Amino acid sequence: MAETDRFGNLIGTRRIGLITYGKTQDQTKALIGDAAVSLAAQAQTAGKPIVLEALNFQKKKAELETTHPKQARMISSFACNKVVSSIKAAAFPCWR
Repeated sequence: MAETDRFGNLIGTRRIGLITYGKTQDQTKALIGDAAVSLAAQAQTAGKPIVLEALNFQKKKAELETTHPKQARMISSFACNKVVSSIKAAAFPCWR
């Protein structure tokens, strides 16, 4: 995640590691939920909105499957839709 000032200049970055490979669905959901709550709390503390980038990994995954199967598997296990929905739920609790 990145924080910017009102002009869009980068203030700082923070990485939230989410290792979901080898985890059960419940473990993955809990990890993603905790990260989303952390992100929403930091945005609220800073008084800033959350902006989500629409990502599409299909082309990259197809390229990696032939050369780097382990990396392709990591992309496959990345639960992008779950992350987005968890962030929306944490940031907008009245919409649940």
